[in-house]
Amino acid sequence: EAVDRHAAGPRAGHVALRFVAAHGTVRRELTYADLRAETNRFANALVTLGVAPGTRVFGLLGRRCRTRAGCSPPRWPTRTP
Repeated sequence: EAVDRHAAGPRAGHVALRFVAAHGTVRRELTYADLRAETNRFANALVTLGVAPGTRVFGLLGRRCRTRAGCSPPRWPTRTP
């Protein structure tokens, strides 16, 4: 809910997540708007697989930027263009 609230407001362009490499350089930044888009994309993939609200899902994720965005729980339903 916090991501959606920030993504819909004036903080949409502010950095929500920053991925820093082991040697200290910034590899990628996701704004609240980016994070909302990524989590909705992940939620839509789960819905396509038949996952419904209340269904337990287990994921073994690596340490990559794309997998971190999928960790934020989306609101249901998330069908967006």
